[in-house]
Amino acid sequence: MSLLKKKSLLIVTVIGLILLIVVASLGYAALWGNDILVFKVNPAVSVVDRVRAAEKLGGSVTLTEADLNGIMDLYVKQGIGGNNYTVQGMYSKLSGNNVTLFALATVEGFRLLLTSEGTFALRGNTLIFTPSAFRLGKLPLPPSFVLERLKPYAKAKLVITNQEIEIAADTLPFDITALSQAGDKITVGIAKNAVEQQPPAPAQSPTQGSSSGTSTIEDLLQRANRQLANVYSGVNTPAEKDIIGKIRTVVGKMIENPAYLYQAEASAVKAQYNGLTTDEKSDLKDALLTYMDTGTLKKIKTTFGL
Repeated sequence: MSLLKKKSLLIVTVIGLILLIVVASLGYAALWGNDILVFKVNPAVSVVDRVRAAEKLGGSVTLTEADLNGIMDLYVKQGIGGNNYTVQGMYSKLSGNNVTLFALATVEGFRLLLTSEGTFALRGNTLIFTPSAFRLGKLPLPPSFVLERLKPYAKAKLVITNQEIEIAADTLPFDITALSQAGDKITVGIAKNAVEQQPPAPAQSPTQGSSSGTSTIEDLLQRANRQLANVYSGVNTPAEKDIIGKIRTVVGKMIENPAYLYQAEASAVKAQYNGLTTDEKSDLKDALLTYMDTGTLKKIKTTFGL
């Protein structure tokens, strides 16, 4: 072999090794690995209790990052994932006017950590997250690159554009009217709870005009009935199970007759709930938050005043 060919082979080999090292380094930087991440998490039920107090008159609630982590943990427990990925945890850090979000996930068997820095704002009835930076593990990524690849994962009430992520505010377990951040706390304005005091107007029968409104209500009630079955299995004491059982009975009657006058039975359920111990109330609310989606939970909360 000539000297020239030997030099060329050596150069190719060196370039190949450099590329291999670069690819391996990028892969290592992207992987979550065994890094230990520590976040404070307050139970979602404690946050909801404070919000419920504010809903009575309307007002505001100040949330810490531990409170936000508790709310996000609630959605993770309900399941976030697809055919080839599973989100195992979502957490936040608050500083100045910025929010840093951490998403721990397994994708195609690889453990990854996606970090995003940005700001939250409320625009009308939409919660807006505007990212300024992304990292996959330790690897920085352009926000436009990440947002473009997140678009296929957008679902109902979640819109991803080239600059921001838009989340319908009604996906939260409470209605917000304002949002601001100062340092390590976020303050949210809470809408006054509109508890139903009067019987609803009788729904049209399927033979009278359009039945789309009736179908929507029936779908929600059917979904509530299915999810309450999981709640029933998730609570611990006989008193808790009795309350959930009675709620299911009322929901069943409302499915059969959308114009059913449920108020008296709902008031009895509320009175029975008030007689629970503090631990039982927390356990029941935790089960409701864990096993019911936000829209259905709001209907149950409004109907029964829990």
